[in-house]
Amino acid sequence: MVKTTDDIAAFVRTFIHKNGISEESIAVQSGLEQALVRSILAGRADYDARTLIALLNGAGLEMCIIPKMSSQTLEILFASTKPTVKTRVDIAVDGLRAQEEASNTHIEISVMKKEESLNWRPAAEMLFTALAQPWEKRPASKYRLELLAQYRPNVDSLLPQGLADELAVLGEERAAQEFFMPTRQMEKFVLEFSWASCRLEREKMSLEEAKKIIDDDAPRWRDEASLVSNADAIKMVMQYGREWPLSVDFVRNSHVQIMKDLLATRHLGRTRTIDIHVAKSRFMPLCRAPDIDEMLELVCALAAEIKNPIEAAFFLWLHIAYLQAFIEGNTQASRVVANIPLVKACCIPISFIEINIHDYTMAMLGFYELGDVSVAVDVFEWSYRRSAERYTGIWHLGHKARS
Repeated sequence: MVKTTDDIAAFVRTFIHKNGISEESIAVQSGLEQALVRSILAGRADYDARTLIALLNGAGLEMCIIPKMSSQTLEILFASTKPTVKTRVDIAVDGLRAQEEASNTHIEISVMKKEESLNWRPAAEMLFTALAQPWEKRPASKYRLELLAQYRPNVDSLLPQGLADELAVLGEERAAQEFFMPTRQMEKFVLEFSWASCRLEREKMSLEEAKKIIDDDAPRWRDEASLVSNADAIKMVMQYGREWPLSVDFVRNSHVQIMKDLLATRHLGRTRTIDIHVAKSRFMPLCRAPDIDEMLELVCALAAEIKNPIEAAFFLWLHIAYLQAFIEGNTQASRVVANIPLVKACCIPISFIEINIHDYTMAMLGFYELGDVSVAVDVFEWSYRRSAERYTGIWHLGHKARS
């Protein structure tokens, strides 16, 4: 019987070769030595579960696992020692199939259709090249006040203007489409947003595990508490987003919900008073709390003036993360707050599900270090189009009530 690890390694090799992914990029993204990657792809190397999972992540296939278990469970399942229970693995790519019968476990790995993959614009490719340099060798960069001071709502646009308009129409039309159970779409969005947000912070759990944790509302560990807190925060936005003004208080309340079981009370929703650093970046956020408060007020004031909800969401997503106003939880807060203008406009909300973690990180670093939104534009557009497909009809009843 073929071992599960060998089956999955064969699947990864096929996917990598078919899509022309280089050994070098896999090594960079997975943290594995290039020689080891080459040996694995050639079928010559011995490897353990942790190495195989790193290879999956490096190939951008982590989200292609239709999740039924956590990475910890995968490590046990894929261990080189003979498993005590049989497993069944369904792997699909161009006819490649590898199966083992299982009594209680079913893992399915699939690849997104090629036409659904993210196609980078030339500007994004150039930014990737600029960020390919080791972070220690990239030039230091401070917070750029001019990125806010020079922005004129409804005159300037971070997104290409035609794209912002197109996505706004798409988001409103899809949200209003008739759907037999819009509340189910709402539940699906809350679950997937919360899970995706935790995943982008490198928390490891399956979507099925996440659903059980949210349904039980009884988190035991930090990653579980993070999941439930993200769910509470996005529920607050979905419930009150149309009523409450887009303000600093709304942002701070969102941070309180996100971090309520993860930080000391004195840090919840409060401007940090200590310096912080962004991992693997030479970006230096603002230091003084009064300066941070001033910029946070300006971010919210500018976003509230933006008429296009997609541009407003994109603006908040980048600038809340860029400001790093809180001691922790800034990127989580940026994803929650980005949905406020979408909710106000009855547009499809954005869950950030299925985004490649490396691509997301590069989108943030490009803006942090260079003020360049090129990668962020492509990531956001791709993610929003996916959300528009997944949550069609989410505001169906809301639109009927308004009409």
